[in-house]
Amino acid sequence: MSPRGISASPLADPEQDSTPELRADDVALRGLLLFARARGVTCVKGDTDHDNIASQHVMIAAGMRPAGQDERVRYFEIAWTDTTANTDARS
Repeated sequence: MSPRGISASPLADPEQDSTPELRADDVALRGLLLFARARGVTCVKGDTDHDNIASQHVMIAAGMRPAGQDERVRYFEIAWTDTTANTDARS
């Protein structure tokens, strides 16, 4: 099976205060990662504006790691090396 990837940008409101409970965007991204992994996707990439700290926190909390930046955005990604679907999107 060849590696497949998808791109995702979580919908986070940078004006909202960060709170410890899961917000809708946290749940949505985690669900997307689980959905992708269960279907054999091996890598998910996302990006966010530099000043969108809320989305950056969402991606990191879901297990995505910083993967670079340019003058416009910061890039994040998560990759799985095994082909077994797992219910924990961060593993």
